[in-house]
Amino acid sequence: MREPKPSWVRALRALTGFEQDDIRYNETLSRWEFVLTCGDGVRRSQFWGVYKNPLSGMPVKPDPMTGLHPFRELDDEAMRDALKNLESTFVANPFDGAGSTREEVMKRIEENRAEGQRRYKQGGDDFADMVNDRAKRLRGATSVGVLTTIGG
Repeated sequence: MREPKPSWVRALRALTGFEQDDIRYNETLSRWEFVLTCGDGVRRSQFWGVYKNPLSGMPVKPDPMTGLHPFRELDDEAMRDALKNLESTFVANPFDGAGSTREEVMKRIEENRAEGQRRYKQGGDDFADMVNDRAKRLRGATSVGVLTTIGG
C-alpha cells in the first residue's frame, strides 16, 4: 500500500484550511486521490494524473473507457504541481479572500443575491416611472416642458 508523505498532507491542509483534507492512494483506480472539502462542506475526490504533455504542453486526453488521465507518480515535484493547480483553480486559493473556501463561496453567494435584489428593485422603479409617465400622458399632460421666454 502506498502512503503519502506526512509533509504532503500538511502542505495540502495548510493550503486548503481544512484539517480533514487528505491524500491517499486509491487501489481500485490505481491513482493518487486528493480528498478535499468543497465550498458546500461536502468532501469530494480529485484524482492525480498526467494532464499536459510534458513535451508539447498540449492537454492529454483521458482514457475513453475509464475517463481517467494517465497515471502520474506523486513525488515532491508533482506535489508542488498539484498544490499550484489547486491554487490556480480556486480550490485552495489563499489570495482570493481571507478565510476558508466555504466562507469565500458563501460571500459570493450573498454578493450575487444582493446584486439580484438591487437589479430587481431598479427594474421595479423603472417600471413605476414608465407607468407614471404613461398615466400623465393619458390624462393630457405634456411630457415635454413648454419653452417660454420671460422678460423679453
